[in-house]
Amino acid sequence: MMRSYRMCLLIVLFVIAVLPANAQDPLKGLKDYLKQYGYQTLVPPMANVAVGSVVTFDHRVETVVSSKCLPAASVPPSPPQPIGLTIRTGTYTRTIGIDASFSKSTGPNIDISGAFSDARVQSVTITMTQPTETHLESQDARQFISNLPDTDPCKATLTNKKNLIYQSLIKDDKISYVFSDKYGKTIKLDVALLSALKVDPSYQSDLENKDSLDMQTPLYVGYRAWKVRSIPALVHPEVALDLQKPAAIRAMKQGH
Repeated sequence: MMRSYRMCLLIVLFVIAVLPANAQDPLKGLKDYLKQYGYQTLVPPMANVAVGSVVTFDHRVETVVSSKCLPAASVPPSPPQPIGLTIRTGTYTRTIGIDASFSKSTGPNIDISGAFSDARVQSVTITMTQPTETHLESQDARQFISNLPDTDPCKATLTNKKNLIYQSLIKDDKISYVFSDKYGKTIKLDVALLSALKVDPSYQSDLENKDSLDMQTPLYVGYRAWKVRSIPALVHPEVALDLQKPAAIRAMKQGH
């Protein structure tokens, strides 16, 4: 499981964050959806998070502070629902190319753009499943946080100005990659192709002779987040939940 998750991190980070958005980009629909509805892209994508997770920024990357301060029993998340993307597959060719200028600091050393260093490969077809969205209701979260005693450590965590709360998350369960020759015939994942992809030898036996490279660990790829703001009151202090715009989140990442 850990191998699959780490492999997913690198490849989904590469595809979502860096690939040029052109007409054949299979994730163009997802990118457009995230932008239209004010989602921030998760770079790198994450598996072990949930709506209600409290995060901060460590070296400009989302880092989970706590996933227990907003328990699901008290602040229930909505059931996951498909976001309705119509474009979920596309093909990159040698002519279009795949931008390889992405971070290799997470996961094993897999480079999808390296496929074209295998002379047989003329195209890479990418297919994703239907992403789903889940979220928290602001009334539930606001009431729960307001009722926390000041002595509860979670009260300080949730109201820390440097922290955010995931209000909504977009998840994708699977991304598949198929490599084809000039005749459109699928090339199996043999040693030569896996080497071109720079797959670590310790992972090659798990992938060899398959028709596609399938990343099946669910990963969260985008989010919307609240910042908690305390509202002074004479009797019982309350809180407001301010939904952060992507520009504000990017500023937080930069330390502003």
